[in-house]
Amino acid sequence: MLHGLWGEDGTVQGLLELAGIPYVGCGVLASAACMDKGVANALFEANDIPHTKWLAANRWQIESDLEGVCAGVEAKLGWPVFVKPANAGSSVGISKVSNREELKKAIALALENDRKVVFEAFVDGQEVECAVIGSDPAVATRPGEILAGAEFYTYDDKYKNGVSQTVIPAHLPEEKLDEALGTVGHLRMDFGHGEKEFWHTWWPHNEDRFNTPEFKEVLQRFVDDLRQTGLLKNLGAMDAYCWQHGGSITEDRRSYGYIAETEDYRFCLRCTPFPGEYQGYLYCYDLCQQEMYRQEHPVVGRVTFASGEQQEFTDSKALLQAIREELPFRSTTGFRFETLTDDPEVKKAVDDILLDFAGEDNSRRTCNYGLTETGKQALRKAADPSIPHTYAWFVMADTNTPQEIIRQDLTLEEAIQIYQDSNTSEKRLGVIKDGIATVDFVHFQSGEQQFFTDHEKLESFRSDLVGGGGDGTALSTIKSAGYWD
Repeated sequence: MLHGLWGEDGTVQGLLELAGIPYVGCGVLASAACMDKGVANALFEANDIPHTKWLAANRWQIESDLEGVCAGVEAKLGWPVFVKPANAGSSVGISKVSNREELKKAIALALENDRKVVFEAFVDGQEVECAVIGSDPAVATRPGEILAGAEFYTYDDKYKNGVSQTVIPAHLPEEKLDEALGTVGHLRMDFGHGEKEFWHTWWPHNEDRFNTPEFKEVLQRFVDDLRQTGLLKNLGAMDAYCWQHGGSITEDRRSYGYIAETEDYRFCLRCTPFPGEYQGYLYCYDLCQQEMYRQEHPVVGRVTFASGEQQEFTDSKALLQAIREELPFRSTTGFRFETLTDDPEVKKAVDDILLDFAGEDNSRRTCNYGLTETGKQALRKAADPSIPHTYAWFVMADTNTPQEIIRQDLTLEEAIQIYQDSNTSEKRLGVIKDGIATVDFVHFQSGEQQFFTDHEKLESFRSDLVGGGGDGTALSTIKSAGYWD
């Protein structure tokens, strides 16, 4: 494993390619683009990929106008700022600074490691990493979260002090889950010091999308009712209610869960009737949003485990990734899956994974699993007499045998000639409309020749001149060729 300059910037990769030596990892272009933090940020910017505000400066720019560079950083990025060598790795030469003097020292340190310095605005968030394996297709692993032992993930934190931790999977904010669940927000509640006051903090989700005045009125009434009925009156009342009504959701029986619904909202209340910072969490959901999301994002699959844990997927890529990751461990986890979509591409992809796991190749094509949505649309267009169409004739010889030969993109005259000249025991002649809708006209099998007219019942060919309808041009031409009596 190579780190840092030359090892990660495409230099060694290029040398290996010139020498014809196989290697594992990113290629020259990806390595070079990602190693240079200035280039990477510029690519993010050009492709509208979210990233922090940034600046870059070369050594000559800094040495000729250090004060100007510092002023530009402060004006655009504010404080604090991360200062980084553009092409170093392992957090070498990186500093977090909060004023002009610290900035100058950090620039000097960065220039010890590179001739270009990158400045990035501080983002108060999580340190998350994710590996992407392969290219066609590329598969992303589950993200991991870095819990740094220092102010940020420094070189010492990575390799020396052993304090940092990596948590897999990462504790990520689940925006997509919030959208699917219609999460309006959650209320954190406690009874204050000595239960003298009732404190609560509202944490909105989905910004102001669901936090309407109407919802806030419903929420206020709901909370007021809970305080009046006794559940949120005081800690003793909460404890008594939980004891009488059950609803334990933790093994130690410290937390209890209750669900209530109005016409438009669902409220999920978690109570912990013990002294502490918070005794209650009230999660609020928009039922209309849930239904809209279900209609727009139908479930494509479901996975279950021996523990009873179950997860449904609306994203086919996420479903396939789960199957690919969990399938090898099904003997110990009890992993099972269900494919709940008719999408032939998804069904084939699932079979591909299963057969590959068994060391076999899937011989079935996507079309064997049914029509794709694209295919259905193409057929609809082929059936539309108001738009122009294209036609290409074909001849098949030795049909349904390993020696099968298909000649395509022929004119009608070419197709007739090839068909007549063929001495195979089974052959057929037909036409392809718009590259999608196909019908047979003539089929020779077991010494008998048949001419088909049932295509005229198909919407795609009903009023089609080439298909035998209308003036019957194709029909007449084929019959006149002398092989139909």
